[in-house]
Amino acid sequence: MYKVPAVLDFLTLLVFLVFFSEKKFFQFNKKQLCLCLGYAAPIFFTGLFFFFKNSFSTFFSATILHTFGYLSSWKTGSHQFSPVTLLKSEFVLKALLVLVIGFLLWIKKTRLPKFLIFSFLWFIFSLFGATLSGRPYPHYLVQIIPPTCLLLVLFADLKLKKYFYLPIAAVTLLITSFVYYQFWNYPTLPYYQNFLQFSLGKKDKTAYFSYFNPNLSNIYRVSEFIAANSKPADKIFVWADEPVIYALSHRLPATPYLVAYHINDLKVSDSVTKKILLNLPALIIINKDTKKYPELDSIVQKKYFNIGSFDNMLVWKKRSS
Repeated sequence: MYKVPAVLDFLTLLVFLVFFSEKKFFQFNKKQLCLCLGYAAPIFFTGLFFFFKNSFSTFFSATILHTFGYLSSWKTGSHQFSPVTLLKSEFVLKALLVLVIGFLLWIKKTRLPKFLIFSFLWFIFSLFGATLSGRPYPHYLVQIIPPTCLLLVLFADLKLKKYFYLPIAAVTLLITSFVYYQFWNYPTLPYYQNFLQFSLGKKDKTAYFSYFNPNLSNIYRVSEFIAANSKPADKIFVWADEPVIYALSHRLPATPYLVAYHINDLKVSDSVTKKILLNLPALIIINKDTKKYPELDSIVQKKYFNIGSFDNMLVWKKRSS
């Protein structure tokens, strides 16, 4: 899986090494080149792997095109990439703000300590990465923890008090981001209470699982049933938003898409249908509460028979030819 915000951490280091040299306006030599090649190598070889598997177009679409579509999908509701939509989004404003702050740091590069420049540069790039998609998911904020901690430690040094405006700017940007995006928060204490109650025998496994997801016990039952009614080499297709079924049943997916909402959001049901028909999965699992997939319903009615029902989950097995 490729997470684009991580590129911003790499750019922090690259920008610092290239533009913040004391002697030169612009410095790009063998060291910087090796850094770029080292970062690009895993991506290149992964692309090469998919190329030889005749799946490069799928790889490119999933890692590049769908990623750009994701940036504006929270506001537009569509994952389709559009340069016009992206240019009209807040992405451009945030990018300009990063450029302006970077330029101001560059102007002061001879008067500011290098480690302070790097820390603040890392902070603004990581904050840009954390807010890149415009989503209020709190786990995105993990990216800003290292540079934020580094800034806090640095400003504990009394010698750096004269640069007080940098922590003020960092805190202002952080608070503004929290207020604007209204990041979600999750209760922490009940999580540990649930664990302790289960550990002390005050809760059974069903109640313990239900804390995380009311349907989790059912998911485990379905997964065990799949494992018992298929071979390890068999592939399955799950029409639901429960990718964990693949992991729990130890069965590989029949298509590149693990959840129903990806197929719906990316509008790839036609290609998924073709892939299913080309190599019929041993089992098809359908969540009755998930948005209807007429083509899949037609396939299971003609080529499969029902072998199990678990509340809202139906398990279909391929008919022998």
